[in-house]
Amino acid sequence: MGVQRGTLKYVGVAVIASAVLAPGQAAAYCLYPDYATALQSEFPSSRIPVYLSTAPDTTIEHTGASQSDAARILIEVIARHNETVVAPKLYFAGFDDSAGYTDPMDDDNLFYSWKKGVTVHSYECGLLEEVEKPQVPMKYLCDADVNTGIKACALQVENNSSETVGSVTLVPADCELVAGAPRVWSFDGSTTSDLGHTYLHELGHILGLRHTNRTTAECGTVSGNNPDGNTGVMRSTNGASLSRFRHWRRDDLDGIDHLWDSYYPSYELASWPDEGFPDLIPMSAASSLTGASVIRSGSLADAPPGAPQPLVTLDDRRRVVFATLADDDSVIEAPAVVEPGPLGKTVGNPEIALGDDGEGERVFVAWTANEQPDVDVMQTRWALRELGGGPWTITAGFDLKTSRVVAGFDPASNNWLLGTLSEAGEPRVSVIGYGGELLLESAELGGLTSYEIGNPVCRESPGCTMLLSTSELGGPSLARVDFAVFSDPPSVFVQSMVVFDEQDVYGRTSLASADPGSLHGLAGWQRFELGAAANDSPNPVIPPLFSAQNWPLGLGAYTDDQAMRSHRLALPLEVACGNGIVQAAEACDDGNLQPGDGCDDTCALEFVGGETGGTGDAGGDFDDDEACQCALERRDDGRGLGLVFVGMGVCGAAIYRRRRRRRRRELLHPGPAASAQPDQVGHGIGAREVSAGRWPVGLRPSE
Repeated sequence: MGVQRGTLKYVGVAVIASAVLAPGQAAAYCLYPDYATALQSEFPSSRIPVYLSTAPDTTIEHTGASQSDAARILIEVIARHNETVVAPKLYFAGFDDSAGYTDPMDDDNLFYSWKKGVTVHSYECGLLEEVEKPQVPMKYLCDADVNTGIKACALQVENNSSETVGSVTLVPADCELVAGAPRVWSFDGSTTSDLGHTYLHELGHILGLRHTNRTTAECGTVSGNNPDGNTGVMRSTNGASLSRFRHWRRDDLDGIDHLWDSYYPSYELASWPDEGFPDLIPMSAASSLTGASVIRSGSLADAPPGAPQPLVTLDDRRRVVFATLADDDSVIEAPAVVEPGPLGKTVGNPEIALGDDGEGERVFVAWTANEQPDVDVMQTRWALRELGGGPWTITAGFDLKTSRVVAGFDPASNNWLLGTLSEAGEPRVSVIGYGGELLLESAELGGLTSYEIGNPVCRESPGCTMLLSTSELGGPSLARVDFAVFSDPPSVFVQSMVVFDEQDVYGRTSLASADPGSLHGLAGWQRFELGAAANDSPNPVIPPLFSAQNWPLGLGAYTDDQAMRSHRLALPLEVACGNGIVQAAEACDDGNLQPGDGCDDTCALEFVGGETGGTGDAGGDFDDDEACQCALERRDDGRGLGLVFVGMGVCGAAIYRRRRRRRRRELLHPGPAASAQPDQVGHGIGAREVSAGRWPVGLRPSE
């Protein structure tokens, strides 16, 4: 296999072109098609392992970060990749102490014993004095003797089993032998060598992305139309921005689509109840938004008693779509596009909130839009409508340099809240009136730089809670900020900020509250319970979900079909017959591919012993109001006598609906023996208060 390399170089500020493209114009990207092809051949499931080296001469500790710190940041970066990319999915496969440069059997093969997949590593500074050593030519050390300012490089090679190995090399910290100033790796913006951005950039090279600011002549035919003006993660020269380049931007995603879209599975958004924490209801109780292909996890609003639960996600064209669910997970309002046209698309995750000013419930949907290759800003947009239906009122908001937005409603002030991150990673809140007017553009929730921001949950008395994740070595850790919102004048008062140092955060965070005395939260695929008091420690539980690490979970509160307040989870699930969830065009799904049980191996209803359909328990009695009869008649249609099913569709559907409701009741309200206790992963959660009692932006309310 030929060796190709991608390098990452900073010069302090981003290079911005002057031309502005019209919305919807083609993107700019540049590709290594051979890199993607090699991985697709090696990993047909499109799930690729990523290791951290702990071998003495290549350990990641040469960057100055400990093994645990480097791993925590890498896992967060992988989660950030997975939440926005349909394929390939990455997963942290652990530490590898065998990924050394020296191999006694073959001095010409540095990667003889390396595992297939991707390995992130560094090297000893003194190794640069041994450039004549045949096992370590300078090109494997990022050409550090000639490229001033270089920080990392990536290449694909083969190991001794002819398996594909992706090598991501980070230059060692404080090494005067590296051309340019010695590197000091950080995660809090204190230096320009940001581990989060660098991990993501170099992983992009391994997946097949080249530097997007190469010329069209260099990129050839597999490029967008404007590679000279790109400001995405894969640009070779970017500033030390924390929030802008820690997640894929539009052109990066377009490049991944070009290389990997033939490997994209079809996903639908599944939702199911989350009751009896820490127990987890089996996913066989889930319902799918059938017929709606999605490429993002769902954002669910907390719904009051008696109200349907609204949600938003992205369809397979990156359009923001809205739907509502009933208490039994059935669909009330099918997924529909919020804003047609290019401004209704986003590369981020749309967010939603539900509010009531006493005169009617409204839905608030927020997203970022209009990202262009040659500018580094996006536009915030939000949409309002009555919960029961009607047209959307769209508002073009302010410019933002990151696609991270979250939404909430404050009943004490009757205002919508829009949470964002500044370019430096500082959490901020915008206050928007109930009618959609912008009252306060940016209130800083200062004292902490953040990697992630979660949706605010507010109470009737002044007070809102929001989750963050810290942006520092030793993190990202879970943080909680409590604040109050006032309307006259529009202002935000920070009440407290607490960091739970030992609670890791891997991916998107969110909060929901079915009980005024407690909060339920998510951090990536982790569930936890959080008390109402600011310093209450989280009680984390990792649920045993298949595909849970591929997407972040969505979370919202609602009233179930037993008139109990509860929580609902949402997760994109690959459309597949046999997973126990009816999806797409399936008429049934009994969790297996065995014919003869009422649901055949293609998830079509079949006649078995007088019944059709089923969820794995063919046969049984029916309630009178759901009774139906399937009959066989002998008919002569001119081609001879044959058996004909009469009323098959109606009968099968009725049987299936009844079985699904019965099965769901069993899952939601099991006997004592049916409960399962997932392993607890919390351990001595430590908390530290960051700030309290400050007025960061806006005037203090009148006494």
